Amino acid sequence: MNESTYSIKKNKLLKLVIVLSLVYSSLLAILDTFGITPYIEYRVPLMTFYAICNIILLYVVTKSDQYNANVLKIVLILALVVFSTTMVIYPKSDIRIMWYFFTIMIAYFIGGTKTGNITAIASAILIVMISIFILHFSTS
Repeated sequence: MNESTYSIKKNKLLKLVIVLSLVYSSLLAILDTFGITPYIEYRVPLMTFYAICNIILLYVVTKSDQYNANVLKIVLILALVVFSTTMVIYPKSDIRIMWYFFTIMIAYFIGGTKTGNITAIASAILIVMISIFILHFSTS
């Protein structure tokens, strides 16, 4: 497989990740807005912000057929910020940690080993810092 074909496949995968994030955040915001699910405080503005960011990123990615590593980095940083915010807002929900692992897998799959390693280390640091300094969970 030549470099341009590989770049096109990575670009398509990046678009798919952004679209799935957009659908996920939009559905949560819509469900909470209409009271279809039990309303979780702060989720509507957070998911709306996340959806708008994903729309902007999708627009940037669709303007080019080439894979853009900078867009991937922005997607990963945005995801880590949103997941860290939800972890602080909803500390009792264990499912929040799962999203870090999902982000790490995306980083390895699309960005390669270096991007995956950086994302994994950043995720671990964020989880520990939030747990100890913000949520005051003890390590014992």
